[in-house]
Amino acid sequence: MSPHQLVESFYAAALPGDWEAVAPLLHDRFSVTESAALPFSGTFQGLAGLRSLGKAIFKHCSRFEVTPQTFTTETDRVIVHLTVEGQIRATERIFTTEILELFIIESGLIREIRPFYWNPSALC
Repeated sequence: MSPHQLVESFYAAALPGDWEAVAPLLHDRFSVTESAALPFSGTFQGLAGLRSLGKAIFKHCSRFEVTPQTFTTETDRVIVHLTVEGQIRATERIFTTEILELFIIESGLIREIRPFYWNPSALC
């Protein structure tokens, strides 16, 4: 599976919460690191960490809808441009923003995801 196909498969499984389909796509040292500027900041490791991140996002947001727009691939790196729409639980404020996610591929699996938010304050 190409890196592009791997990342597309990740979104196809992760967005609806199909964790059994996500698990084989992740490297055994998988991590995702969210910016300290976000209410759900930190480094989340493994499938359990990814699920924990999802719970943290939905603890903060009553709605968080991610739509992949474009994929750019270069050997072991994939950059995905996403639009995100959601609603902050505490204030009911609706937000729209963009994210670039850098996927680092190692041994044919997703080793790391680094999200970069265009406007992290929109989520605070």
